[in-house]
Amino acid sequence: MRATLAALLLLGCSSGAAPTAADPEPAAELPEPTPEARPAEAPLDPDSSCGRARACCEAFADAIPNVRSASACAGPGEAASAPDGDARCERMRDGWRAALEHHPRVDPPQPCQ
Repeated sequence: MRATLAALLLLGCSSGAAPTAADPEPAAELPEPTPEARPAEAPLDPDSSCGRARACCEAFADAIPNVRSASACAGPGEAASAPDGDARCERMRDGWRAALEHHPRVDPPQPCQ
């Protein structure tokens, strides 16, 4: 009887799965993101296609919860220097205007027209 009890105790204590070389190691925690130093963008002409797109985006960010204009409105500044920048900015402005037109409590502001 004692031999059976000892065998059961040994089996019970050793039945836990021991880590093997095939088991993946737990992933290390990722470090907190740090803000990257971005060069200051040149101011956009408010009457240009990209200037109107940025103004429309800022109105969009003000109207829609959880939209940060710093990240959402970077597109017009980046597109301004591209060869097809005006067309890209017009498409961005069209998108923000369409989103504002479908928002129940917001009329698209003048920069989005």
